[in-house]
Amino acid sequence: MKKKRISIRFDDRTLMLLEELSNKTSVKVSVVVRSLVMKGINDIVDDAGNLKLDENRYKNSNYYPVIAGNIARNYDKLRALCFRQVTGYFDSRSHEDIFQDTVLYVIQDEESLKCTTDEDLIRHFLHRYRMIEFQTIRDAQQLKKIPYADYIQAKEDTTERQ
Repeated sequence: MKKKRISIRFDDRTLMLLEELSNKTSVKVSVVVRSLVMKGINDIVDDAGNLKLDENRYKNSNYYPVIAGNIARNYDKLRALCFRQVTGYFDSRSHEDIFQDTVLYVIQDEESLKCTTDEDLIRHFLHRYRMIEFQTIRDAQQLKKIPYADYIQAKEDTTERQ
């Protein structure tokens, strides 16, 4: 396998943490980064080489063609109702991604079969959209709030002193 060089830019905080980890483990920063990349690859690629990102977001059930047809017929209206003038990314996921996740979810949702009119389906779709949007935002916030070991240790030290 031919080796290729790439350069990665890190912000100051990430670089400081990598150097700290390198010093504590007596391993070069490049080896630490390679280990993190390989760990990440193992987490997102299965044995067959397929991406397994967001595997828990979708159901493993069949889709309902009737619901898919109803969504297709009301697609423009659903997009207009779901999209606001606000743009944002939540852990690299946009409102478009959330909308498409909702389409997939509703097409496979048994609750959707109870919707007898287009208005019922639109109401149900909007409810599911808000549900998936909320969960996506919470997931992104949780990823940003991972406590570092030094912070946890400092917190424990202050409670012991009291």
